[in-house]
Amino acid sequence: MPWKRVAAVAGLLVLTAGQPLPGAEPSGQVPPPQWVGAAEDRGRARLTWIRNPAFAAVRVYRRQSEAAAGFAPVGESRENSYLDATVQPGVAYAYRLAGVGRDGREGRPSTEMGFRIAPVTRRSPEPPDWEGHLVLPAGIGLKWSAREGEDVLAYNLYRRELPVGQFQLLASSKGTSYQDNAVEAGRRYAYALTALDSSFRETAFSAPLELLFAPAPPAAERRAEETWRVRRTRAVAVIAAADVPLLRPADVAVGPVTGNVYLADSGLGRVLVFSAAGGYLRSVGAGAGPDGKLLRNAIGVACDGEEHLYVADAGRSAVYVFAPGGELLRRIDIPPPEIGVATGISDVAVGAGGRLFVLDNLNNRVGALDRVGQPRFFGALGAKEGDLSAPTFCDLDAAGNLYVAEAFNARVQVFSPAGQFARHFGRYVRGPGGMGRPKGVAVDRSGEVYVADSWLNTVQVFDAAGRFVAVLADEDGVPLDLGSPNGVALGRGRLVAIAERLSARLQIREIIDGPR
Repeated sequence: MPWKRVAAVAGLLVLTAGQPLPGAEPSGQVPPPQWVGAAEDRGRARLTWIRNPAFAAVRVYRRQSEAAAGFAPVGESRENSYLDATVQPGVAYAYRLAGVGRDGREGRPSTEMGFRIAPVTRRSPEPPDWEGHLVLPAGIGLKWSAREGEDVLAYNLYRRELPVGQFQLLASSKGTSYQDNAVEAGRRYAYALTALDSSFRETAFSAPLELLFAPAPPAAERRAEETWRVRRTRAVAVIAAADVPLLRPADVAVGPVTGNVYLADSGLGRVLVFSAAGGYLRSVGAGAGPDGKLLRNAIGVACDGEEHLYVADAGRSAVYVFAPGGELLRRIDIPPPEIGVATGISDVAVGAGGRLFVLDNLNNRVGALDRVGQPRFFGALGAKEGDLSAPTFCDLDAAGNLYVAEAFNARVQVFSPAGQFARHFGRYVRGPGGMGRPKGVAVDRSGEVYVADSWLNTVQVFDAAGRFVAVLADEDGVPLDLGSPNGVALGRGRLVAIAERLSARLQIREIIDGPR
């Protein structure tokens, strides 16, 4: 059954399921292709359909929805997707598909699929958001985010030496990264960003990024355990955007009752549900809301013991609770620290008795919620014990301790069930046990901690004391080739699920050695 609505980066795409066009049908015996959906992909229309071995190819036909003229061919694909790069914003189109059999005959047409990209207007830029940093042997690598639709000519990067220096312009860049090699070991620095629009107007400063330049010691001075050890896995399923529409997959959770895998897609504003073997089951949260959809920016997901689904929505500053069947049960709004300040809810963890922990990424704090949803917050921006810098994802161990991955402090902090600091582990190193931008974190029953690092493109395993154990690898012992892994979750037996934001993939793998 075609999807009714898909959200996209450039706007809302209204997809309608129509009827086959009237008129004579081809005589081929090939069945009509079945739509999966359509989504905006960087100003283009990406069409996807269910694979059918009866098709040697699939032909794509298109017409403008308002036009009286019939359908005209626009392309052909031997895969289960097609990218139409000739669409224009604001214009409504209708597509239909026709399978081509092995004998070269074209079968009956599919139903129609409507598509429209909302017109995009360039808006004035806001101060940029930091995305991460990495301490390298020669300097500090800095990364920030570009907001779509902003009129940005370039970014200005400022730096000052702490504690008393003044901000000075360090560099200008049209990109979103910079490596500062003019730093000295042992000194602390603060960085700030601005954006310039096409009229050379400059925004205010971004939030400052403070850090210590402490490069890794020479190899001869490193600890003896710093050698790469691997934990081999085999692929159970690899789901990519060519199989099921994915835009920016963020977090992943595994249901304790069914073993189903729940993938939050922040770009399309929904949660996709797969079986443990990788079969697509359904989507959750794609219903109507105040701006046409229920979830706006679904980032974090978690399940309780009965497999109720909890979704942290950064765009709504709320946690949504769904029944195992997908029905919306409750919305919990997370208040900002003060009036006029935005929240950035990035993840949620569910403890015993329904107690919740939520991460506020923008305000560097953790909220502990009681049964009625009243939060008590702890944490503040900084690098000391108990401070936080860009807390992104979290998990609970069997004792109820909270593990929080901090992207900007390159560490995982552990808090007691009461929110008291217990310990932390992690440091800026490119080698074993090092962290660059830790995101996803998952704790197994034995206390081992799995950490997905979106800068190092690894999933590493640490013991309960925070010591490096292994990096996840393929069956041949080669570390997994991951594209900005974000969420990581552990399932029944020896399953591990990984959400890759940059590669727009979900990997479900089985560990074939090690204690799990």
